[in-house]
Amino acid sequence: MKIYIILLIVLECIFLLIGCTLLYIHHRKRKNCTESTKATVVEMKRVVHRNSDGHYRTVWQPVVEYYVEGQLIHQISSLGSNPPRYKVGDSIAIKYDSKKPTNFLIEGDNLTLIIGIIFIIISLILLFITPLILRMIFKV
Repeated sequence: MKIYIILLIVLECIFLLIGCTLLYIHHRKRKNCTESTKATVVEMKRVVHRNSDGHYRTVWQPVVEYYVEGQLIHQISSLGSNPPRYKVGDSIAIKYDSKKPTNFLIEGDNLTLIIGIIFIIISLILLFITPLILRMIFKV
């Protein structure tokens, strides 16, 4: 029985750690990227990931161009989607880091925040249902 308790606690901690890490990344990027500008989507890059079960998953990441102090910046977004959220030629609002202009975020794109919150909620649900699961399994 102790091994089940330990495994559930480890699982809860992993979900909580992932959620907190994603929230931290979101917060840090929002804090650093304060300068607003418009960017143009110049390409939709197809990225194929192989899952642990051997299946392939395709996402489309926008490649954008924008100007900072007269210099053209050409960057790929770290976030992708399927189906593609943007089309080549779309003008999108972004915020960039004035100290490192290649670091940017697409305004209104809160995917990292949403996924982080979901992981934290799952960890809290596991925290509260763990005793119930253990009672049902072991009739304690």
